Amino acid sequence: MSPPPQPEQLDGTLVTLKPLSVHDAAALLPSASDPEVWRWKLVPRPTSVTGMQHLIDHVMIGPGRWPFAIARRTDGRLIGSTTLANFDWHHRCVEMGFTWLDRSAWGQGYNEDSKLLLLRECFDVLELERVEWQVDSQNTRSIAALTRSGFRHEGTLRSRHVRPDGTRRDSHYFSLLRDEWPLCRAHLGEQIRQRVNVVPPG
Repeated sequence: MSPPPQPEQLDGTLVTLKPLSVHDAAALLPSASDPEVWRWKLVPRPTSVTGMQHLIDHVMIGPGRWPFAIARRTDGRLIGSTTLANFDWHHRCVEMGFTWLDRSAWGQGYNEDSKLLLLRECFDVLELERVEWQVDSQNTRSIAALTRSGFRHEGTLRSRHVRPDGTRRDSHYFSLLRDEWPLCRAHLGEQIRQRVNVVPPG
């Protein structure tokens, strides 16, 4: 199968996902300004527009990668990014990850809406069979969010990655399968509905 083009835009209840470009660097940089937002990434946090441009152009954009900017629908502000990568069209699998959100956007449904949009694209449009996610074993916040969304923990690869500070990281692997998607979709939809009335104005 020939890889399809990255969709031009995915519209959700709270967010819009748009293909990421180096031209988004200045608008995206504030969402990564809090070290806690970047704490579990495997690459150093960008601290300047030039640094963000380099990250986008040399790390996030590339063959087999679909990076998206996450835009809040109320005001169009870029509040983070998320990516689909490592497509395996023969085995119908993809990895989701390299996600971050501005700390001010935590716990308001934006993360759930982003996941819902990407998973809908993966299972309903691309007709994939499996979506994978890897996470630092110490990142309890992301682990809880994945579990809450319906992803299943499959195992741990010990000392699999090197963090920017040089320490070794154990990586937990999670997955969601096609037959698990309907329940996951319902869970994410309910989480968004619960939050949509408490999202503050932009």
